[in-house]
Amino acid sequence: TGLADGDYSITVSHIGYATKTINDVESKQSDEILLTIALLSDVIELEEVMITGKRGRSLTWEVPVAAEVISTRDIDELNALSVADAVLPSAGSFVKDYGTMSAIKSASVRGSSAEQVLILWDGARINSPLAGGYDLSIIPLNAVERVEFVKSGLSSLYGSDAAAGVLNLISSSAQTDGKFSAGLLTSFGSLGTQLFQARTSQKINNISYFVSAAQHKSDGNFSYKKSEIGTDKEIKEERKNADYDLKEIFGKVDWTLSTQTNISFSGTLTSADRGAPGAISFSSPNARQKDESVRAQLHVETSPLSNMRLTVQSFLHELQTQYDNPDWFVEDDNTGKTLGIVAYNDMILGGHLLQIGGSYQQDRSEGTTIGSHTRNNFAAFVRDEYTLKKIPFWKNTALSIIPSLRYDSYSDFDDVVSPKFGILLSRRGTTQLAVRASVGSSFRTPTLNDLYWPEDAYTVGNPDLKPETVTNSEAGITFSMPFVGRVTFNADYYFKKAKDLIIWGMDPQTYKWAPANVSEAEITGQEISGKWESPNRLVFLEANYSHLNAVNKSDQQGSDGKKLIYRPEHTLHFRAGLNAGHAFLNTILNYVSSRYADDTNFTRLSDYTTIDANVGVKIKAMDISWRVQAGVSNVFDAEYTIVADYPMPGRLWRVSFGLEY
Repeated sequence: TGLADGDYSITVSHIGYATKTINDVESKQSDEILLTIALLSDVIELEEVMITGKRGRSLTWEVPVAAEVISTRDIDELNALSVADAVLPSAGSFVKDYGTMSAIKSASVRGSSAEQVLILWDGARINSPLAGGYDLSIIPLNAVERVEFVKSGLSSLYGSDAAAGVLNLISSSAQTDGKFSAGLLTSFGSLGTQLFQARTSQKINNISYFVSAAQHKSDGNFSYKKSEIGTDKEIKEERKNADYDLKEIFGKVDWTLSTQTNISFSGTLTSADRGAPGAISFSSPNARQKDESVRAQLHVETSPLSNMRLTVQSFLHELQTQYDNPDWFVEDDNTGKTLGIVAYNDMILGGHLLQIGGSYQQDRSEGTTIGSHTRNNFAAFVRDEYTLKKIPFWKNTALSIIPSLRYDSYSDFDDVVSPKFGILLSRRGTTQLAVRASVGSSFRTPTLNDLYWPEDAYTVGNPDLKPETVTNSEAGITFSMPFVGRVTFNADYYFKKAKDLIIWGMDPQTYKWAPANVSEAEITGQEISGKWESPNRLVFLEANYSHLNAVNKSDQQGSDGKKLIYRPEHTLHFRAGLNAGHAFLNTILNYVSSRYADDTNFTRLSDYTTIDANVGVKIKAMDISWRVQAGVSNVFDAEYTIVADYPMPGRLWRVSFGLEY
């Protein structure tokens, strides 16, 4: 009603259906027009949403740094057992693996150390205050819905340990349709591997719950080849004391108090009992390690006003590590505890999206090695985002300017200020474009082990250490367009300069091993990735290539100007697959170039290529979804090592059976 006489075009759109336009509809004020419009069903691939990049919900296109989301579908297709497996094929990441199922696995991001990568669980820090970083092999995936991976320093939002990047593990939640859901999964495979997972969830009125339990076991021992000393002959030896037994229980309750307020509480208990075989030249056939982790967190979101959202999160993480090596008369029992609370408010003020927040965190150590120590941290942070949505002569394009700043005050060393400035030019629509750039400063605090390791005949800590600082700058572009489905292309360039790196070495005055701020590094790199998906993702192709140049700038004789250890210059990952609804098939190629294993670049490990393959069938019958999946890693049984003196196993296989109601 109320239309002037004339011809009109009417466009009708609805989620789940193809948009339809009817042209030349004639309107006269005296007539009533009745139209019957039939829409065709259409599958819509929604844009990925992430929380980590801005500490708030945003599309991946709206983040001014390189970031990606590893989805549930990606995890299934990779046949991943742990978080380490899930992030392995991502551009910019390198998983340092000590070979056995029981071994530590840690992630390096764009040439960083593992301690410079912040690990979050639903936004709460789980890095160890004793040793820094976190062992990704003891984080199973039974309760992980997706992994958000930011590849740039974010200390301006998260503080310490986010010097190089952030991995945020987002936990699963109950289905929103109110139906009861339950699932079981069991796997078996090489090296006596067994996996059992069970979960259940439901939403009842305004309360929902999700509960899961998992156990992952493996005998772990495998054979490998080594050269016999003084000859060219290869002999076969067995890697022993590599068994592994991981158990985890996870629970989560969400309470929708009102349309404005939601409360979530979650808790996790994890226990890992494993052998610690050590290096093949310095083996420990009887050493054992046990890790017990407790995590609990409370998350509250409320919107007291239409232009405001307040978030409060409190968390507790406790990790107890027991190491017993009777051959060397070592028996350690140490616990690291982290208690924290974070509060921040998101407000829309004019054309600005403003976030203001603060946090308190306490790290504590208890145990036989470094004893009892406490660190307190108070922090305040602010982030602004101003977006110009109308750019002359360029429709559907927005320009966003995103500065952020954080101030950290610590009880055991000087205060730290972490600024970051980002800019983003983005175009939304059928063809999408994002051009981004950022520059900022991030840091990593010394661990409690670094500061307070007790003095003995061989080692001593250093309470005068300063935080490591990293200056990050990067520029990148993402482009996506329809092409018999959709094609997406990414390219990034980054430059990092790290100062006051903490290195353990021999003190020439005391002849004891001690940490010191003695090293600097310059790191540059480029990343290129592309993806093509046919309609409904029937066929997909993905590839990414990373080039890394990480150089030691410590001015120390013998290592200055040399490449940093365990930083491969070239990595390539390629994935191809078919997804026919009830069945899928994919293969993954991983190439890692040679890398140095010592600071003087004397020892160089060979490059390697591995190929993995996965196939699965999903069938629904009697309201139950049945799944059978098989996977083979290192199909061609390549011999390689990622870390010197720690051989990797050869070909491994695994078969899984699952059902879901």
